[in-house]
Amino acid sequence: MIGIEGFLSFDFKEGGYDADSFIAAVESTIVPHLNRYDVKDPMPNSIFVLDNCPSHWTHIVELRCLIEDVAGAKLVFLAPYSPIDNPIEKGLNCFRAAWRRHISWLDSAPL
Repeated sequence: MIGIEGFLSFDFKEGGYDADSFIAAVESTIVPHLNRYDVKDPMPNSIFVLDNCPSHWTHIVELRCLIEDVAGAKLVFLAPYSPIDNPIEKGLNCFRAAWRRHISWLDSAPL
């Protein structure tokens, strides 16, 4: 999870995420960091922004419930693939570059 102040949470799944593992990761690693959204005075980490990856839409009802009903935050989807508007891409590119620089450490680190 990337916030205004940087990475707040991290989850990794070898082989990537499917829709079920994505929902589980949201529940365990993202929801605990979210704050209630108030239109008049939004708190930090009160808006959860996602791109339009198909696995993000598979369980949209459950996802919206976790973000909006359980955490009280606001769920927002970006427009279809638009890297200019997508800060997630910039953050992930930096993260991937760090992984490539430190791959030997990552290979020996415990999960």
